[in-house]
Amino acid sequence: MPGRKPYCDGSSPRPDRDRRIPTAGPDRAFIGGRDRVSFVSSFVAQGQFGGLWRYDLALDPNDVSAAPGALVIAQRLLRPAPANTSGGPAPSTRSVLLKGVQDVRLGYFGVLEGDRAPQWHDSWQHPNRLPLLISVDVLFAEKDQPHWTTLVVVPPWLNPSAL
Repeated sequence: MPGRKPYCDGSSPRPDRDRRIPTAGPDRAFIGGRDRVSFVSSFVAQGQFGGLWRYDLALDPNDVSAAPGALVIAQRLLRPAPANTSGGPAPSTRSVLLKGVQDVRLGYFGVLEGDRAPQWHDSWQHPNRLPLLISVDVLFAEKDQPHWTTLVVVPPWLNPSAL
């Protein structure tokens, strides 16, 4: 991927990463950062409330279950479907996807303001345009952990048969 340096080349993670959660307002259904992504979806696992859910995928360095960090996904109900309105607190979940993660680096391929052609970006905050591809690099803390190559994903909004 031109312009991006994957971990498989022996590079170390950037110490100056911004650990703040991207601002995910109601007008932002998708916000991608260097080490986290937040998006809204109507997907619900079996047995959960229907409606719109916000998903936050990020490295959590404070997770005590896995030193030095864990890749987690948090899910919270933003807007319940009319049939599921109970008046109680909005349900939420948090799941550890990977333990022992030192760093995760996300990249977003597409056209942002000023771009003449699609290219790789370290963040994505365009309110009306979604990325064409998303890449995921994972660096494990221990040298005996598995080595992952860069994963490049075509989001489901570009592949209607995947929906």
